[in-house]
Amino acid sequence: MRGNCRGRGNRCSVKVRLAFDLWDLLLFTDKLMDLMTLSWIRTACSRDCPDGCSLLVGLREGKIWGIKGDPGHPITKGFLCARTGRFPDRLVAKSRILSPLLRRGGEFVEVSWDDALGRIAEELKDCLDFWGPKEVAFYCGGGSLGILMGLTKRLFRLLGPVTECVGDICGGAGDEAQIQDFGINESSDFFDLRQSKNIILWGKNPGVANIHLLPLLKERVRAGAGLFSVNPVPPASGLPAFEAIVPRPGRDLELALGVGRLLLESAGGREGKAPEGWAMRFDGLEGYMECAFRETVSGWAAQAGVSRGEVEALAQALLDQPCALLIGWGLQRRQRGGATVRALDALSALSGNLGIPGGGASYNFGRRSAFRKDLAPKRDTHSKDLRLPLLGRDLAASPPRFFWISAANPVAMLPDSASVARGLEKVPFLVVVDSHETDTTRRADVVLPVATMLETEDVCGAYGHHWVQKMVPVIPPMGEAKTELEILQSLAARLGLENEMSGSAREWIDRFLREDVKAQGLSLQTLDQGPVRNPLAPEILFKNGCFPTSSGRPQLPTLYPPPPKGDTHFPLALFSNSHRKSQSSQWVGEESEFGPLEARVHPSSAEGWEHGATVALVSSVGRLRVKLVFDSSLQEGIVCVPKGGSLDLGRAANVLVPAVETDLGGGAAYLDTWVRIERFE
Repeated sequence: MRGNCRGRGNRCSVKVRLAFDLWDLLLFTDKLMDLMTLSWIRTACSRDCPDGCSLLVGLREGKIWGIKGDPGHPITKGFLCARTGRFPDRLVAKSRILSPLLRRGGEFVEVSWDDALGRIAEELKDCLDFWGPKEVAFYCGGGSLGILMGLTKRLFRLLGPVTECVGDICGGAGDEAQIQDFGINESSDFFDLRQSKNIILWGKNPGVANIHLLPLLKERVRAGAGLFSVNPVPPASGLPAFEAIVPRPGRDLELALGVGRLLLESAGGREGKAPEGWAMRFDGLEGYMECAFRETVSGWAAQAGVSRGEVEALAQALLDQPCALLIGWGLQRRQRGGATVRALDALSALSGNLGIPGGGASYNFGRRSAFRKDLAPKRDTHSKDLRLPLLGRDLAASPPRFFWISAANPVAMLPDSASVARGLEKVPFLVVVDSHETDTTRRADVVLPVATMLETEDVCGAYGHHWVQKMVPVIPPMGEAKTELEILQSLAARLGLENEMSGSAREWIDRFLREDVKAQGLSLQTLDQGPVRNPLAPEILFKNGCFPTSSGRPQLPTLYPPPPKGDTHFPLALFSNSHRKSQSSQWVGEESEFGPLEARVHPSSAEGWEHGATVALVSSVGRLRVKLVFDSSLQEGIVCVPKGGSLDLGRAANVLVPAVETDLGGGAAYLDTWVRIERFE
């Protein structure tokens, strides 16, 4: 046969190629027919992500066959991140919990809902009767952004002054900073960037954590806008052409003060003398100037690890109005996180970019502003606190006797994971509501299986834009899983609180919607038709020049906290960042089948070690096995690992993170962690 093709190889290869092309065409046609015969249902993604995507889920015979972005959503526009695109796999993952679990003799056994809820109600009543409500604690996290999650707070506050988890391990320091500066934590419209002449991404990595911002950035760059990225770590691919400014880890505050001094000088300010007329425009100007003028521009640049020319480039971009400053969700996770965001807010204020089209300092969008906040009783002044950034420490000192955790995996996600795990193990009765097995469920006394976002009716806003949208149950809850509302109502009935918690999901959604937003077109009926923009959200924030502060003016920061002191025993700055394959601690695929975390580092920062070596990262509080990956694009002196890995699987970056609070907002200083490389034993 080989001889028959001699001299005719091209013709033979063409026939083979045509055969394969025909086969590919048949497969593609078959797949296309499959997609055409699916019924598509619109719902929404409620995962902890700024984008708040609208989804189209394809069904055939009651089973999910596909999921894609809804092209009708003005932000999503038909594409999804890989994490949510693979979400149907998560529904049937090996780690999915489908029946209530009760710990007996140190092992979990499957029980009925009556047995599980009966045991929980019994323990809860005994705790309230003998120990009082302060020994009852609850924590409802951000694993779902559905607004009905607020009913957990309602139920437990009805029990009296129970213990609550306080602080915000994500954006708390930045939220509080903007409230102090502007009186509100909000942004101009998402598409207002179309008016921007310059855009500064400060600590923001949209290629991983805000992918639906990328098309708009590309549009602006094509139109001639300048794009700047200020980040110690190179942003992920997907950004159009940009100017990169790479400060030293944790020195964004010094860089911002250098830029601030240049802005003051450009307006005629000098040490001891404010620019003419500025004292009436801002509160705290004198104190801010004392901070900015304590060092020269070149001195601030040197402390930040950048050139004076780069400081000047940022100042010029801000002065070349309008300039939008987009503040990322990472730089606030430091001990000086609140001070850093305040310093960035000040740059927008001093450069005249507040209240104008295409300007502003955008950190968050008010995702809850369309909803009522009074459906839970006010917190009792006698309630106790469990501080989330210090949860392990607080549990070790005084664990509650009953602890309810939902929409959260604190062992994996909080600082000093090992101490959090030990603390939860000290709780006499721990209830965890989750859809999948986690580090936290493995320490529970009762685990209640909850429905996922594709099995639940709810409504959610977003913290990356102003659109509100409805979630619908695409399929019934799998196994014996129940929705969060059904679980809370079943427990309430056993506690004599059924009337206070009664109502369907649809009725509760309607109750949560504010009357003024209903009057302006955001109603249950309009949400049934698709995403609706929050009518209360401004197109241009502070357009009238009025700020909801006590004076009606922006507040400038007046204190300069010096950077934390380093430790020569730990020379590498740890960046535990978002990853393309995980949403917080929810990984694409089975994490139990993954190897050790990859730790990316510049080769010169790991001298004596080989690329691909298995080593230990060691901090002041823990050790973690990792695989070294050399990355010459990183600056020297840092090491990057994904956040959200499992403690029990040896993949938790947070086992290295000391439990330290931020300066504002009760946040966690994740990024003030320093490590060294050691041999793994």
